Amino acid sequence: MRQRFARAIAALPIVIVSTGASGGESAPAHTAPQYVALDPFVVPIVDSDRITGNLRLKIMIDAGDAASAEKMKLRLPVLRQAAMGSAIDFARLHASPFLPVNAELLEGNLTSAMAGPDLGHARVLITEVSATNG
Repeated sequence: MRQRFARAIAALPIVIVSTGASGGESAPAHTAPQYVALDPFVVPIVDSDRITGNLRLKIMIDAGDAASAEKMKLRLPVLRQAAMGSAIDFARLHASPFLPVNAELLEGNLTSAMAGPDLGHARVLITEVSATNG
């Protein structure tokens, strides 16, 4: 029985894995994700010319790499202004304090509003959203 086991093991193909110890450093396969956080903000929900509630948001931007994240940090006031404008439009057209927030639509609107030279191909991520009465 032992001889058959030894022959079976000997017949298996041997795979040698390179560890990169040939003197050169190997590059990491993936870089860590880079996120840029915007301060939380609140926009009014307006219905029939009166404020019926508030839309509260916390968002982050998936920058992709460190260089893009640094560029975005320098443009935070412009990005925040675009995000607030888009959130105000969303709150006026699609939000109600009595219904759940369509976060997928809101995320798409924010990404579109902030796209271009300021955001590039990065994506907005909503970390918290709520519509409250009053």
